[in-house]
Amino acid sequence: MKVKQVKRIAIIGAGGHSCAHHGPAAKALKDRLEASAIVDLDLKKAEQYAADYQLDFAFNDIDDMVTYFKPDALIAITPTTVTAKVIRQLLPYGLPILAEKPFGDTIELSRALCDEVQAVDAKIMLSFNRRFSPVCSRAMQLLADRFADRPLQHIRGTMLRKSRHEPVFLTGTGVHLIDCVNMFAGSVFKQVRTLPMCKTMKDHAAIQAQVVYQDDVTADLLIHSHCGRVTETYELFGRDYQIIVDVNNGLQVYDAEALVLDEPYADDMEQAVKDGAIAEFAYFLDCLEAGQYDFSPGPLDALYAAQIGDQLERENLNR
Repeated sequence: MKVKQVKRIAIIGAGGHSCAHHGPAAKALKDRLEASAIVDLDLKKAEQYAADYQLDFAFNDIDDMVTYFKPDALIAITPTTVTAKVIRQLLPYGLPILAEKPFGDTIELSRALCDEVQAVDAKIMLSFNRRFSPVCSRAMQLLADRFADRPLQHIRGTMLRKSRHEPVFLTGTGVHLIDCVNMFAGSVFKQVRTLPMCKTMKDHAAIQAQVVYQDDVTADLLIHSHCGRVTETYELFGRDYQIIVDVNNGLQVYDAEALVLDEPYADDMEQAVKDGAIAEFAYFLDCLEAGQYDFSPGPLDALYAAQIGDQLERENLNR
């Protein structure tokens, strides 16, 4: 069967995050594209990116790329400090955009951008690839099917990292955990409360919090950016069941005290599959092909996660 093609996709940004996630996704889904391009201020970096991930064109200027390449959609993977500037530069083109999170590097900027994109009915999806990881997608399916008559009651989300000292870890990386917990909860939060922790150095984030959602689902969050290991888990609790989502290793389900599902990742699973990057890219292409632009997650999802992240960031800095 012939694969339906989205005509032309351009990626903006050839930095480390783009290389780890979006480049491999573009390469994996190359057969779905008529042509692809990369833009980076460093032309040599753009050319190397194009060679590494089998893109067709490389540019060092966004306007030149749009003029000569004529993309049908854009993927903007830029540093947090310039994301807002780039989005504002792209909005006049009226093209669908998959944009890196967070939407702005301050909560005020995130709110302003949400207002701006809503005012022009912009077609924007936010890149929260964790939502598209196999285990998170599987957990959402289980909640909708197997446990449909036993609603989710509580979530415990844990993100542990090592040697992550960036000052905006909570709003730049921890927001992945926050967004995934929001997704599982299925409604907008109504209360966030941070919990006491031992006093820590100011060079890393370490915080506990409780979140209450509009439908009274509750969540406990633990985020630590420098604890000597890397892991990320979501434990979902309902009446007589527990779903354990480990984004690096797989999924387990306990129902009525019995282990009913045990689905570990294969040892050779590609990282871009494991972390949801390829599935996220595929979803973006599916929406484009169908002409459906009510993307999920969208700007408001990013704003809700940013609001929680901003409160945690301020609490962390003020301890």
